[in-house]
Amino acid sequence: PLELLVGDMAGGSDQKAFLFSYYCLKLSLSVYSTLFSIIGLVILCIGIYAEAERQTHKTLGGIFLAPAIILLLLGLGMFAVSFIGMVGSLRDNRTLLKMFFWILLVIFITELLL
Repeated sequence: PLELLVGDMAGGSDQKAFLFSYYCLKLSLSVYSTLFSIIGLVILCIGIYAEAERQTHKTLGGIFLAPAIILLLLGLGMFAVSFIGMVGSLRDNRTLLKMFFWILLVIFITELLL
């Protein structure tokens, strides 16, 4: 698909500028998604550790009151969304990129409404 877009452009300078901006955007999305994937995994690991400690000491009896469960869900969700964005940008997969966009849009609108 990229070759079709680049092939329609006239002039070598425009083509190089387009390719440069395309690869810069692709690299930046990949780097940020990788960074957030790592952060999501760290939060997930902290949640697993906190849940193991909670089970050991039997604190906070209710499942919805446990911060460890919240950390687990937050880390898992963050990793999943950023992983979709990372794979979509590295593979130029439009379906994954659209899914990434819609998930982020739903999260953004939810935050605005709450």
